[in-house]
Amino acid sequence: MQISKQFISSAFASLCLLTAIVSTQASASIIAPEYIVNASINGDSNSVGAVGGNNFDYINEIFVRERKSDNQQLRTASFVQFDLTGLTASIVNSSSFSASFEADLTSKLNPKNDLAVMIGAVNNQTWDNSLFTGTVPLFEWAADSLNPEVFASNVNVNIATAETFSVDVTNIVRSWVNGDTVNNGFVLYGNARQYQGAAFENTKLSVQVPEPTSIALMAIALIGFVARRSIKS
Repeated sequence: MQISKQFISSAFASLCLLTAIVSTQASASIIAPEYIVNASINGDSNSVGAVGGNNFDYINEIFVRERKSDNQQLRTASFVQFDLTGLTASIVNSSSFSASFEADLTSKLNPKNDLAVMIGAVNNQTWDNSLFTGTVPLFEWAADSLNPEVFASNVNVNIATAETFSVDVTNIVRSWVNGDTVNNGFVLYGNARQYQGAAFENTKLSVQVPEPTSIALMAIALIGFVARRSIKS
C-alpha cells in the first residue's frame, strides 16, 4: 500500500491538533512541605525563640502571631519550604501550569481582633529546619519578603466553617524552577500589629501540571483512523 501525500498531510495536521488539545489539559498534583519552621522576633539563627500560644503543634503547623504592645515577644512568622525537584522548566512554562499555596485554618488566639496573614517568598536568605545549627530563619525576614500577597484576609472567623485558604503562587514557583530566583521557601506573617494569631495545617502546594496523556498512543490511533479513511477513498 502506498501512502499518499494527502494522507501524510492529513495525519500530520491531525496530530498537531491533538497535541495542541492535550497540551492544554492538566492534572492536579500535591506537594507536601519539606519542612516548616516557626520563628519569633526574639529568636536568632540558632534558636526559634519564644514561640507560644494555645498548645499549637509548632513542628507540623503554620503559626502566625502578632502583638500590639511594645512588648514584642511572641510575634511569630512561619517559614515553609517545598522540594520542587520534581518540576522542570518545560512543566512550569506550560500554559496549563499553575501553583497555589493552600492550608486549613485550625485555630485562632481570640474571637475579638481581626488579622490578615500575608505570604511572600523569602528573599535571598537560606535556612532549614536544623535547629541550633546556625540556619534558623529570622522573624525579620518577613518584612523583606518578595512578591507579598494576602493569604488569609482575616483569621477572625468561625473556625468550624472556615474554608481552605489559598493563594496563587504560580509566578514564584515558575521563577524558582527556571532559576531566575533562588527557592528559599515562603514566609507567612501578620499584616498589622494586633493581638491575634492563628494556626494552619494541611499545608500544601497544589499544582496543575501538563498532562501529555500518551500522545503517542493517541496519535497512532488517529493515524490509523486517517489511514482507513484514505484506503476507503
